[in-house]
Amino acid sequence: MPKQKLLFVDDDVRIIMDNISTSSMVGIWKHELNPQPILIDIDILASTPVNPNGIDDCIDYDPICHWLTNEFPRLPHTELLEMRILEIFDFIFNLDKRIKSISISIFKTKAFANVQRVGISKSMSIETFKKMKTDNPIHWHDIDSMIA
Repeated sequence: MPKQKLLFVDDDVRIIMDNISTSSMVGIWKHELNPQPILIDIDILASTPVNPNGIDDCIDYDPICHWLTNEFPRLPHTELLEMRILEIFDFIFNLDKRIKSISISIFKTKAFANVQRVGISKSMSIETFKKMKTDNPIHWHDIDSMIA
C-alpha cells in the first residue's frame, strides 16, 4: 500500500463547471410551466489540499452534475430564476463543509427568439448562506424539502 502524502491546504482552490445543460420549469409565462432548456455555470471556492491523496481530499463535482441534470429538472415550477439559483446554492453548500463560496450563473436559452440566452448571476459566501437560512427559516424549509 502506498504511503499517504502529507496534505497542504490551499485556500484558493476553484472548481469550475461551465455550460451545464439541463432543464427547468421556471418563468412567468404560460409556456414556461413546461420544462425549458437551461444552462448553468458554477465556480466554487473551497479549501482543499494542493496535493490530494485521492478524491476524498477534493470537492467531487459528480454529485453536482448528477443533481443538476437528473433531479433539478424535477423541481416544481417557480416563477423566478432568482429562486432556482437559491436552490442550487442550497444543494451545493450542503454537499461539503470545505466550500467557502459559490458563484452561479443560470440562463434560459429559449426565452426570446432574438436573444441567445437570458439569465442571472449571483455569488454567495457560506457565511451569507447560513445567515439567510437563519433569518428566514420558513422559506428555506420549503427549499430544503424540494431538493431533498
